Amino acid sequence: MIKRRGLDFAIKIFMFVTVLFVSATSFAQSSLTAIMPEGPQRKNVLESYFENTIFKIKDEKGTISAEKRFDDLSLAEKKALPNIFFDGRRLLSKEEIIDKLQKGGPEVVEINLSAEKYKEIKAENGVYKTSDLTTKPTYPGGMQEFYKFVGRNFKVPKTPKDVLLKGKIYISFIVQKDGSLSDFKVDKDLGFSTGEEALRVLKLSQNWIPGKLDGKEVAARYHLPMSIQSAE
Repeated sequence: MIKRRGLDFAIKIFMFVTVLFVSATSFAQSSLTAIMPEGPQRKNVLESYFENTIFKIKDEKGTISAEKRFDDLSLAEKKALPNIFFDGRRLLSKEEIIDKLQKGGPEVVEINLSAEKYKEIKAENGVYKTSDLTTKPTYPGGMQEFYKFVGRNFKVPKTPKDVLLKGKIYISFIVQKDGSLSDFKVDKDLGFSTGEEALRVLKLSQNWIPGKLDGKEVAARYHLPMSIQSAE
């Protein structure tokens, strides 16, 4: 049974979906996932709904190749799930959504991984996009710790007295399967060697925790903004 907080969140999601439905007659599950916040609230809705569901995974030939619980589904498998807030092309009412969430998901759901159901996630020269991963790469201790590391090591380049450096530097790099960083690039900087300084600091970083796709560590390109401001 879903807790009251989960039901309140479901009503909020219904309001979001209603607004989106004005401009679209169909609403993909991936779009619904995008507007849901991370953390406990998402778990209260989707994971609680599918808590007792067994997912039978069909491969491209239509053969059941695996049985999984919701937490074990890959990114592609989750994208292929039916949209629980719609009945075909009809948006469910608020009352129907609440009733559906209270009853919970079906005992069995078949997920068809045919070419028509999802776009296969592919690597380019062995490197994936971070957005395609099941688990994204991260700095040990989290990104807050990474920015503390940057703050301790980044030295704002000297500029003329009438120039105040303030803004974001955009850099990218590959987090390899072993967590090491490589292929550093400056996508955009603020001039005055700010990009070079950002790369210098990145090369001092310890290994990251690599990203995963379907439970396996993979190499992925990570895009990172860094905010800087020179002392006034």
